[in-house]
Amino acid sequence: MSQKNMALDLSLFPETSSINNNIKRVTSKQDAINFATTASKSFGYNIDSNIIFTLANKSTKSQLFLFQNNEDTLGCGIVFFDSKNNAGLHMIGTLPEGRGKGIGKSITKTLLQEAKNQNANYAVLNASAMGEPIYLKFDFKTYGEIETYELIHS
Repeated sequence: MSQKNMALDLSLFPETSSINNNIKRVTSKQDAINFATTASKSFGYNIDSNIIFTLANKSTKSQLFLFQNNEDTLGCGIVFFDSKNNAGLHMIGTLPEGRGKGIGKSITKTLLQEAKNQNANYAVLNASAMGEPIYLKFDFKTYGEIETYELIHS
C-alpha cells in the first residue's frame, strides 16, 4: 500500500463559519463506539472504542469527530496538535455507503477549521489513493510517499 505525505500551510486556509451540522465531537462512550466501528469498517482493521473514548476525553492535544446522518454514523476524523504547533489529521474515513457524498470533504474541512482555531501553523497527513484527491482540493502539497508491505506466512 502506498500513501502520500502531504502538508498544508494553514495561513492559506480561509476562515469558514459554515461547518456541516452533521459533524459532532466525540464525547460519550456511544460516540466512541460509533467512531471505532466506522473507522474499523473504513480502514479494514480493528479500532478499540476504549482507546478512542480515552483519547477523546483525556487528551488535551486531540479532537475527534463523527459525521452522522440521523442515526447513521458515516464518517470520522481526528486532529492532533503537536508540541511545535502543527496539526496532524488522522483516521479520516467514510463508510462505503457514504462515499461520493462530500462526507470526507466535510470532515477534512472541520479538522482544518479546528486546526486554524488553535492557531496551528501546518496541517499534515498521510493520504491514501482514495483520500488524495480530496486533500489536493484543499491545496495540500505532496512531500513524499510511504510504502507499506504485508508479510504473508504460508
